[in-house]
Amino acid sequence: MSIRRLSLQSAGALLVGVLGVGAGGRVDADAEPAAAAVKTCVLRARVVATGLPGAHGVRQVGRFHSGGPLTTNPEFLMQTQSGHVLDPQRVLVALESNLGAAPAEPAHAAGTVLSIDPQAAADGRALAVPPNLGVLPRADTGAAL
Repeated sequence: MSIRRLSLQSAGALLVGVLGVGAGGRVDADAEPAAAAVKTCVLRARVVATGLPGAHGVRQVGRFHSGGPLTTNPEFLMQTQSGHVLDPQRVLVALESNLGAAPAEPAHAAGTVLSIDPQAAADGRALAVPPNLGVLPRADTGAAL
């Protein structure tokens, strides 16, 4: 695991750039703040998967709020259990690629969303996503990356 010290301003730019977060605000990583005003923090991160072409949206699933139409649907609720596609510990990653699969609708842009188990990598190494994952045979219907 690699740990780097970043200024809060640089960390904000990193999060905005990588996670696509923002609410109309602007983070300028190139600005030169006064030396005394620069604060630092430690961000701990690890790479959980490689080989993700055009990865844009990266987000941990997290917990769904109780009540409402999603958690009152039994079929949906089953997918939020440990080991399933919406397990709160999993990471969803939106890609610009279909990973070798033909598009479901040729008129639409290519793209897919993967549900990745960050604990699935052996020996703490990142999972290597094959470029043809979309056409590989699945071991069973519950097999998720």
